[in-house]
Amino acid sequence: MDWPKVQDLALTFEPVMRRKWPAYLEEIGGIAEGAGVSLSDIIAINVRTEIAFGMFSDGCTALGWRTRDGSFLAQNWDW
Repeated sequence: MDWPKVQDLALTFEPVMRRKWPAYLEEIGGIAEGAGVSLSDIIAINVRTEIAFGMFSDGCTALGWRTRDGSFLAQNWDW
């Protein structure tokens, strides 16, 4: 199966975001500009669950450990 690019899928969310949450879209546009990446990259990060649900085999990995000085918990998105 030939899957579309994640960024292309992310941009399908942009019209709804523009209509329902324009301030949020403006903020992530500023993040994209400041980071020097495309708007579609930042939208993709923010709608990753919606994109991934049913389209990719994904999940996350968690790791925890404790030392004498403290406890640590880390998690990533296995995408």
